[in-house]
Amino acid sequence: MGDFKLVGRQLFEGHEGLKSLYEVSCDETDYLVDQASRLSGVLGARMLVADFGGCTINLIKSESLKK
Repeated sequence: MGDFKLVGRQLFEGHEGLKSLYEVSCDETDYLVDQASRLSGVLGARMLVADFGGCTINLIKSESLKK
């Protein structure tokens, strides 16, 4: 699980870089990533495909998924 936690942190950090350093994020994707960060089953999230907006990728613990 350690590698997944690292990847999750990198996803969150990558989104922060897109948001703050490159200013290519938008309010909607920032909201999605912020909400994902509040869920215990989410290890990481970030905006995907800069300049097109509206899309995020999320790394979620499999045991958190409803089957």
